Formats: sequence, structure tokens, C-alpha cells
Amino acid sequence: EECSKLKSIVNDVLKVVKDVPLVVAKHPIGLERAVEDFEKTMLQPAQLSHHSVQIVGIWGMGGSGKTTLAKQIYNSKRAFVDRASFLFDVRDAASKNVLHIKQGKLLEDLGVKDVAFDNMEEGKGILARRLRSVRVLIILDDVDHLDQLDALLPTTDSFGSGSLIVVTSRELRILQCWGISFIYKMKTLGLTHAKQLFCWHAFLQPSPPDTFEELVKKFLAVCNGLPLSLKVFGGQLYRKYDKDYWECELNKISRVLHKDVKETLKISYDALDPEEKEVFLDAACFFIGENINLAIEVWNGSGWTGLHSWEMLLNKCLVELDEMNRIRMHDHLRDLGREIGSQQSPHRFWRPEQVTDFHNQVEKRSIRGIMVTTAGSTREFVDGLCGLAASCLGLKILVTGDCSNQVIDKLVSRELVWLRCELTGQRNLPSQLSLKKLWVLELHNKSFGIKNGLKELWEADSDVSIVLLSCSQSIFQIMYNCRMFFVILIENLMIQAPVQLRELVLSQYYEFQTLPNSIGSLRNLKKLVIAIASLKSLPDEFCLLLSLESLQICGCRHLSSLPSRFGDLTNLRHLHLSDCSSLRRLPVSFKQLTLVQHLDFSGCFELTFNLDIFENMAKLEYLNLSEFLKLEELPNHVTNQVSLRELYLANAMLRELPADMGQLTKLRVLHVRSELLTCLPASIGNLSSLITLAIRCRGLESLPKSIRQLINLQTLYIMGCPIEELDFGQGSLCNLKEMWLHNTRVSKISISEDCCPSFETLNIRDNDNLTEIEALPRTVNNITLQNCEMMKNIRGIAGLVNLQKLTIISCPELKEVPSFKELASLREFEARGCYKVVKFDGLEHCISLEQLRAETRWEVPGIQNLEHMERLTRMQLVTNNISALEPCIRTLKKWPGEIIVCTRAGPDAGSQLVNAFASLNLSIVDSIENRKVRSLPYPQLVQTRPSNADAIM
Repeated sequence: EECSKLKSIVNDVLKVVKDVPLVVAKHPIGLERAVEDFEKTMLQPAQLSHHSVQIVGIWGMGGSGKTTLAKQIYNSKRAFVDRASFLFDVRDAASKNVLHIKQGKLLEDLGVKDVAFDNMEEGKGILARRLRSVRVLIILDDVDHLDQLDALLPTTDSFGSGSLIVVTSRELRILQCWGISFIYKMKTLGLTHAKQLFCWHAFLQPSPPDTFEELVKKFLAVCNGLPLSLKVFGGQLYRKYDKDYWECELNKISRVLHKDVKETLKISYDALDPEEKEVFLDAACFFIGENINLAIEVWNGSGWTGLHSWEMLLNKCLVELDEMNRIRMHDHLRDLGREIGSQQSPHRFWRPEQVTDFHNQVEKRSIRGIMVTTAGSTREFVDGLCGLAASCLGLKILVTGDCSNQVIDKLVSRELVWLRCELTGQRNLPSQLSLKKLWVLELHNKSFGIKNGLKELWEADSDVSIVLLSCSQSIFQIMYNCRMFFVILIENLMIQAPVQLRELVLSQYYEFQTLPNSIGSLRNLKKLVIAIASLKSLPDEFCLLLSLESLQICGCRHLSSLPSRFGDLTNLRHLHLSDCSSLRRLPVSFKQLTLVQHLDFSGCFELTFNLDIFENMAKLEYLNLSEFLKLEELPNHVTNQVSLRELYLANAMLRELPADMGQLTKLRVLHVRSELLTCLPASIGNLSSLITLAIRCRGLESLPKSIRQLINLQTLYIMGCPIEELDFGQGSLCNLKEMWLHNTRVSKISISEDCCPSFETLNIRDNDNLTEIEALPRTVNNITLQNCEMMKNIRGIAGLVNLQKLTIISCPELKEVPSFKELASLREFEARGCYKVVKFDGLEHCISLEQLRAETRWEVPGIQNLEHMERLTRMQLVTNNISALEPCIRTLKKWPGEIIVCTRAGPDAGSQLVNAFASLNLSIVDSIENRKVRSLPYPQLVQTRPSNADAIM
């Protein structure tokens, strides 16, 4: 009996121990926001997916905080399940062939005891049989192969309803292939949180001493928001107050990556296959900031599968693209790649000193590429580069700058894939230059002439893929690097193009009124972009481009017509005729374009066309008819385009919309702007797929009641409409998330949670009729009220427990703001121009507040207690009563990174401020007279500003 009791006690103790939360991070800066973002974007949608077991992935580069986030999720969700397990370092266990030990721990954590097995396959069978109907929380950390998921989660269907499984990985493909639909991509820390995390590790406080501010900024630039780097470098500088030491360390890490950071990042590099490693090294050394399509062609020309390798790098979070399709990479990954690229064969040179230091020390055949574009090169550098060019027979990449003339004359490589150089003067290409394997050629110069030397580029057996010639006089300037090919026009003569030509971009800054007839010889051309402002006409031969699928004619403001046989381009899918302001008519043959999916006529002010022009365009998905000065009604058959998904109608003269608009059941985006439109058709409620509705109509006084039927509507913009009432009634706007009301006449806002259960954002501006915010759903997290002259009551914000941002600007009649007591999630609060508000009651309960900007013109301060605002990073206050702020500021336990006090108290404001805050040990600078008032020892900053205080808010 005693033995039984003892065993029971031990089990109870073990249970308590297991419930002890995981240690997450010493300084969990920004973690709570990441958890909230994860829950909002991943867990909430997963809960609505009708699956009893939620499976969510966390994806990101090494050191980005995946494990830290997973720990916090584990701690926050552990209490809501029956059993929980966190399996660390799954990848490491698999590499050591001990994955069956992880299986045993998983079984033990989930309550399956006294089970023995010797191998992974046995473990899979036991896991599949024994884990049934139990509500579990399972975290699998650092997974890098599907076999690991199969071994640890052979089945998930048997888990109890409400179970949550989270898998972290550096590889997106692993998560996707296992069928995970909800994948959270880790973000780097923003500047504010990055600074705090670095400073906590370096100084044990959230901000640096004044004398280290600039040095901290330099380290933050190097770390670029990566949590691992911020912790490693901050910890390395802990208790180091010698600025020379900091400068030395900064210089060191700019040249050599810290071993702890390097080891973590190199795990992802080591997992690449040989070709992917080469592509990664190329990206780090040569292609950061370059267009991805150009890079892929260079890799294809090198004998690699460029697109596939690039996608593998994306999948492993080693690279990314910006909004302009240019290659980007975290600085530490770049440094890792460059260190490897300069040390191992084939070598890659990207710094001038590499040329001067190594050109006699490495095997010349082992150099893959040289990219050095430094202006004002030294003689030693030029000699070194010429020496390499004369001896590197296997060189595939050469990008040079102002010494290109000397270098290209010495170039002997017959393996060149990419050549970019800046030649000077009127000259020929050297006779020894071999271009047989060239895929990308870029020749740049302001006064450039080529008499011969390009002939072999156009031969049938040439592999040339991209040609880019840029000059300033008689040659078209090709502005955009694209995936396929370019061709150059020289006045009325076209250089014969390679037969593989697929893409052509033409733009120029000089007078050119037509294209040469020979453009019709580009029979394989699939994409053509023309942006020539002076262009007046297109030749009839233009209509011989029968393979053309995408045509963009942009900003050709003198183009008045299209060739009569334009309709022969029957393979066109995308047609942009934007900002062709002189275009007056379309040819009759235009109706032959039956495959068009994307059609843009925006900015064609003078264009008129037959109303049946869209009759045969059954595949049309995007239509833009904006800025038509002569369009009073929609052409026939627009509403018959059952495939239409986006429709833009910004037409000043449009008088009405067709009554059968509701037939566009696949329409997702509708923009309507008109000076004359007075009503919307009732059938608009039948647009069951509509997600975004934007209306700007000066004559529209009401919305049809059928708008309540838009069950998929997420964003509603109403601007410049004299609408006085919004009545959603008991409709089904269950997915409405955002509503923007600008310059309307709405007098009251009352939105019930039953009507809009997903509502999040309300933005109201420039309304002189609105008096009251009566009710809002509790899901609202962002409210902006600006220039609402008659606003008196905003009681509807009370109790909005999810509200994160509240902005109230220029509401002069507002007298009272509801209590902030329940707004525990509020992060940003701004109140200006609300002269009758006396206080912000309960603001001290907003413990999540990070930014506070408020105007307090009264004698009794509206902000009285900041004791619990430990997350405050920025505070701006405008006041007439400086001394009254002292008790408020004194309550701060943790100082923000910045405090700005803007005063209107008169010319003695500076001395008042010093007297009020002298006992607080603050540094006070920049007084009302814009001179230094007094400097006191301290860590933080208070500033006074002159009377135009509104300018900084």
C-alpha cells in the first residue's frame, strides 16, 4: 500500500514538473506581437477550416526565431489540451539515426508508457495504434525531411478534436508536401524591437547610452533584424564600454561572420545539392539587386536548371525577391556565400582587392566570375584585371566598369555566359572575342557605336538569350532586363534578331514616330513592351507577330490608331493600351481577339468603340475602362463576361450601370467612380464572389439594400458620396473586414457583431455630419477618426478588447472618450485637435501600449498614470501645463526610447521644463528658443518644441 501511494505521489510530482512552462528567451522582445500575429493569421483561420486537428507550419531562415515562437505557443496552449509534447532538434536526431528515441519521448509525453521498441518502423506502428481520441499539443521543431514527419506523425486523424500540431522548418517544400495549408513565415524584427533586443544583451536596458547611439545603429544595420545576430553581437559587447573596441568589432564582423551565426546559417547551405550551392554562391556574389529573370538565364547558360535551383533556395528561405523582381538576401547569408565563394573553387571575385591580391595566386581556370565596377580604378587594379582576362580561359561571368575597353581587348575566354561592360568611344568589338556561348550581353555607353562584331550573335547556332545595349543617341535604350531576349533598333534599321527572340522591351527618350517594317520578322515574339512617347503609328507588318501573347503599349500619347489587321494577333492574352491619350478608335478586326484575358484601356481619353466590342471575349478576367471621357454607358456584353474577376470603371461621364450587373458572379473587385452616377443597380447584391467594392460617386446618396447579400465582401470603400445612412440591417456581411468612409454625409455608425462578425478596420475622414459611433463589433482592431467636425460621442469603442490602434484627429466637438479600462490590447493611441476632451479615463490599463501621442491643453492632465506601460517605446505630448506632466512622467517604471514634450506655454517653456523635470534626472535639450537649456546626466531624452508643435505629430 505504501509503495502504491509513493508511486502515486511520484506521478503527481512528475505531472507538475511537466506542466512547468518552457524557458522561452532571456529577453523576449517582440515575441508577444509575433504570437498574436501567428494566432490571428494561422490559428484562427485553421479553426474555421472544419478540421478537428489543426496543423500549422512555421517557416524561416536559421536564427529567425522559429523555436522561440514555438516555445511561446507551447506555453500558451498547453493548458487547453490533455497531453502535450515538444520535440526539439528533430533534424539532428534523424541525422544521428536516433529518431526512434524521439518517438519514445512523444509516446511518453502523450501518456503511453511501458512500451519498448528498437527501431523507427516499430515506433510508427505504436504511434498509429496508441494515440487515439486524445486532445494533444505537439510541436516538432526543426524538421528537414518528410520521413521525419512520417515517423513521428504516421496519422493525425485519430487525435481528439481541438488538437494542435505545429511543425517548424527551414524548408517550405517539406511543409507543403506534407499537406500543411497554414504556414507562418517568420519576419525579421522591426527597427524598434531590434534595437531593444540588442541593447538588452549589450547594456541590460532597452536603449543605449547617448554616446553609443550611432554605434548601435551601425550594428543594427549589420544584423538586419535577425534575432540570432542581435543576441550574439549584443552579448559579445556586454560590459564593453570602449568605443574603439566597438569600432574594431564592427569592422571585424563586416569582414568575417561570427562563428555562432555562421554555424547556424551554414546548416541550410550544407543541405543544398551541388548545383543549388553554386546558384546560392552566384546569388551572393553577383546577383543581389539584379533581376531574377536575368540571373536564371545566366544559370541556364551555365548548364544548370536555373529556375528549379532558384526555387529550392526560396524554399529554404535563403533568398527572396523584392517588389521589382530583384534578388535580395539577408546580409549574413550574403557574407556566408561570399566567404565560401572566394575560398573554394571555382572562385568568384566581387571586390577590387581580390583582383590585385589573388590574380597570381589562383589557378586561372578555377575562376567562374568577376564583378568589379569601381570607378577611378588604380593602375594596379586595371593591370590585374587585364591579366585575369587574358588568362582565364574558363571565365563565364564578367561585369566591369570604366576600364572595360582595356579588359575586353584582353578577354580570351570562350566560355562567357554573361558579359556586361561599359565601352567608350566609337569602336569595334575585338576580333578575338568569342560569343558562341554567350547568353547575356550588356553593352553600356553614353556615346557608343558598333560598326561590326555582333554578326555571330544572330547566327542560327548562337545561344544568346539576352542582349542589352544602352546608349544615348541613335539607339533605343533598353531599360528592363527580362527573362528572354532583346533587340536593338537603330533609327530605320533593325539589326537582324536571333530566331529564339521571345521578349522585347522598347523605350527611348528621343524622337521616333514609327517602328521599322522589319519588326514583323520576329515571328516567335511572345511579349512586347513599347513605351515611346513620340510614337505616332505602327506599321502594317506589326500584325505579323502571330505568336504574340502579351502586348503593352504604354504612354504613347501621340498614337491615334492601330493597324486595320490588329485582330490577326489572335494569340493575345494580355493587352495594355494605357495612357494612349490620342487613341481615338479601334479597328473592326479587334473583335477577333477572342483569347484576351487581361484588357487595360485606362487613360485613353479620346477612345470610342462599338458597344459590341467585347462580344467574343469569353475568357476576359480583367477589364480597366478608367479615365474614358466619352464613355457614358458600358458596352454591351460586358455583363456577359462570366469569367470577369476585376472591373475598373473610373469614368467621369458614366451615367448608369447595367441592371444585369449581378450576372458577373465571379467578379472579385469592382471600382466605380463617376460624377453623374446616382444609383447602383439592385442586382449588385448578386455579386457573390465580390471581395473589394470601391465607390466614388458625387451623386450617389444611398446604397441598395441588396448590398447586405455580399457574403464574401471584405473591403468597402465609400469616398466622395453624399450618403447619409449606412443600414446593413441583419444582412450577411460575415466577411467584411475593412470599411473606409471618406468625405461622406453619414451621421451615425452602428454595426452589429451579428451582421459583421469579422469586422476589423474602420477609417472615417472628412465628415462634417457624423455625430456618433454607437456600436462596433468586438473584433475591431483599428479605428481612425479624422476631421469629423461634429463628432460628439464615440461610446461604441468601449469594450473593444481587440482594439490595437486608435487615432482621433481634429474632432473639435468631442467632449468625452469612453474608458480605456477594457482596451488591454491597445498598442497605438493618438489624440490631437480634440480640444474639449478633458481626460482619457482608464488609459493606465492599456498595458500593451507602445506609442502614445496626445494633446493635453487642460490644467488637469488627461494622462495621469503610466506605471504599467512597460512596453512604451515612443511618447509625444503637447500641453499648456508643463509642470502638470511631472507626476505623470514620474509614474513610468520603464522609460520609453523617446519622450518628446511639445509645449505652447510661451517663451519661458524651456526653464519651466527644466524645473519640472530636474528631479527626474533627465537630459533636456532643444528649448523653445532652439538652444540648449540644460544637460543633466541620465539615460533618456525629453525635448521641447516651438509652438508649431502640430508639425511633428
